[in-house]
Amino acid sequence: MKENDVRNMDLTSRKAGEGSGEDERLLMMLGEALGDMPGDEETQKAWRQFEARHGDAGGSRLRLRRIFISAAAAAAVVALVVAFVWSDIVGSAGVIETFAMAELPSHTSRVADGDNVVVQTPSATTSDVLLPDGSRVMLGSGSRLEYPSDFGQNGDGVREVELTGQARFSVRHDAGRPFVVKSGNMSTKVLGTVFYVRSYHGSASSVVLLKGCVSVSSEDGGKGRMLSPGHQAVVDDKGDIKVEKADIAAVGGWTHGEFCFDDSRLEDVMNDIGSWYNVGIAFHSRSLLSVRIHFNFPRSVSLADVLQALNDLGVAQFRYADGRVSIEQK
Repeated sequence: MKENDVRNMDLTSRKAGEGSGEDERLLMMLGEALGDMPGDEETQKAWRQFEARHGDAGGSRLRLRRIFISAAAAAAVVALVVAFVWSDIVGSAGVIETFAMAELPSHTSRVADGDNVVVQTPSATTSDVLLPDGSRVMLGSGSRLEYPSDFGQNGDGVREVELTGQARFSVRHDAGRPFVVKSGNMSTKVLGTVFYVRSYHGSASSVVLLKGCVSVSSEDGGKGRMLSPGHQAVVDDKGDIKVEKADIAAVGGWTHGEFCFDDSRLEDVMNDIGSWYNVGIAFHSRSLLSVRIHFNFPRSVSLADVLQALNDLGVAQFRYADGRVSIEQK
């Protein structure tokens, strides 16, 4: 609010013979913003003393009040602007969490849940699952696979599973019974093929095709996208699908116990580390998200060893505390 705006507002209310109470309320609000405004009783006492010394203040009082309000308003506006600017600075320098730690079982479990079967894995663990139709699933770290106990035998003939986490699917071909993977806000439909799916809570869902053909669609029922081998589809939180060439070695590294990243974005590397060890990932600088690194390391070692190897690269500082890895500028 500009100084002239405050003056005009006060002058208009006085000319109308109204708003004296509103003026006092405005004064108090501005005073609270500044922290040094006198209360209503003090203000009235000061005006009575002024009038006793100078007689009928009349227009002088109006002019002084206008100046008084304008000065307070200007100071309050400055205080508010500083607050907004400071908030923006803090926000831009704030923590960017790209992966969240989850509650996981201590060992691989396979249990019946009503009419479904649920398989879950702990951190740093993979598990092979043989489905009733002969399809095979390699379930990744911290993942959950759910499928009907009468898998593929229901009336519609659809073989459908639900996945949270990541898995490698080798689907047995059956033209009469499509195979569907529901994961996050994404649906993948195939007849028989080999592909990866990754869909952890809070992260974008993706499909990488190794061979065969798949159709990927978002949960909003939009038109599906067909993938060719060596490509991936990424579905963001808005349901938009992006198709691009995939880094097969990086995507499938977990299936043979390796971190295999060649000129990969640091965000992707750290999210993979987060999902393997079940730790949160937090970047303290947005520019670090897109830094590209080469990183090949065994998954059989401890998180501390992995972070030491990353620190040796010299691109950032990696620290672990309270279930979260923080990445900061050096």
